[in-house]
Amino acid sequence: PEMDGFAVCRQLRADNRFGDVPVIFITALDDQKSRLQGIEAGADEFLNKPVNSLELKARARTITQLRRFRLMVGERARFEKIIELAPEGIVVLDMDANIRLSNAALREMLHIKDETAIRLHKIFHYVPREFRDQLGRTLEALLVTGSKPMAFEIEFLRDDGRRFPAEVSASYFPWETQPAVQLFIRNVEDKKKIETQFLRVQRMQSIGTLAGGIAHDLNN
Repeated sequence: PEMDGFAVCRQLRADNRFGDVPVIFITALDDQKSRLQGIEAGADEFLNKPVNSLELKARARTITQLRRFRLMVGERARFEKIIELAPEGIVVLDMDANIRLSNAALREMLHIKDETAIRLHKIFHYVPREFRDQLGRTLEALLVTGSKPMAFEIEFLRDDGRRFPAEVSASYFPWETQPAVQLFIRNVEDKKKIETQFLRVQRMQSIGTLAGGIAHDLNN
């Protein structure tokens, strides 16, 4: 042949289409140098001739499962990185409302230092009492009935007890093969302040217009 098994393995590993294909060397070579050469080429396993077919199937199955697991770990790491860098607050809740994942934006909103600290409490700890039933009903609807994503407004509590209003988008989101809910949380504190100031200006303008009209009537 033009290429030996080591060269074929190197070509497979260099091609993105076949980079994850399990490679098992079935060979009469049993020296350490050949095994090291195979590992460097990208082989997953070595089996010496004569090979047992049951052992071959078992090794191939194990290699495939390990590759799938590594792929899942890599995908989760990328997902968590995206979540961590998102500008909106994001939190993943399990069926008991425990916080399984949160990002930096949410922890900054709540004035909490790290992921470990925020997981000490359920999500209801960070919500004023009068909004807990509303949030609880939303979580139940999403987890039990799998309803469509919901959008609503509630308030949250910072670690020092101060409140802030937030717009929330909630959706069903399986986490580690278990039912869960993902919340996207946007702090609208500044937006509410601007709206309040705008309404105050409008009221002052209305009062000014009314006062001007009364003065005009009195002068006439």
